[in-house]
Amino acid sequence: AADAGLAGPLAGQLNETLTLLDGIKEAVLHYLLKHLPDVDVPPVKGTSSETPLGAVQYMINGISFADLKLPESGVDADFDPEKGIHVSLTGIEVAVKDFTWAYQQDAWPHMHGMGIATTVVRGATISVALDFTMDEKRVKFELKDNRIEIQDLHIEAVGNKTPWLYNFLFYVFKNSVKRALEDNINEAITENVGQLLKVLNTLAVPALVHRVSGVVDAPKSGAPKGEGGEGGEGGARTLTP
Repeated sequence: AADAGLAGPLAGQLNETLTLLDGIKEAVLHYLLKHLPDVDVPPVKGTSSETPLGAVQYMINGISFADLKLPESGVDADFDPEKGIHVSLTGIEVAVKDFTWAYQQDAWPHMHGMGIATTVVRGATISVALDFTMDEKRVKFELKDNRIEIQDLHIEAVGNKTPWLYNFLFYVFKNSVKRALEDNINEAITENVGQLLKVLNTLAVPALVHRVSGVVDAPKSGAPKGEGGEGGEGGARTLTP
């Protein structure tokens, strides 16, 4: 009988939690789809000695995220009253066509080359961690952390007479390119996060967050200590649906 009595309230609380998380997932997805294609990746420059030509200087320029795929089915969100909200997007793919590259050998005979290449990013994951504070009138979300991890990145030369050499060089350089992409995406998310938080703060009304977190605020400062209602010690108390 006790279980039957709890079924209704618990089901309602579960539905509210799922509704809140669905709204957050949709907001994060739309935010990334709007801003990631505009990420400005500066030229990637470096030197590597792990090539058949010895030490080589290289530069890759013109990488963008215009052809970005964020599968809606790859968006997930978890809610924890103590740790906040974690949103993850998996299965991200990016195809970059016709960016420019150049290299120059440091030692004699100072071989050099330049041209056009394409790259494909597969299996990337973006994680966004959110925290929130709340009072009787509003909920305020904050960004705790964000990161992207690129699992696979493949660069291929286009229209060259010796593609095997350039493709080997790209294999050596790809970790530098991958780090540059990850750094610029993380920076773009952080710089524009105010727009995402503005949307999230309109989604989560205090009463809803109170119910799905199972926690309500401490008594107002004017309340005598020890008279905090059901909490008994003036602290937070569990809210029953």
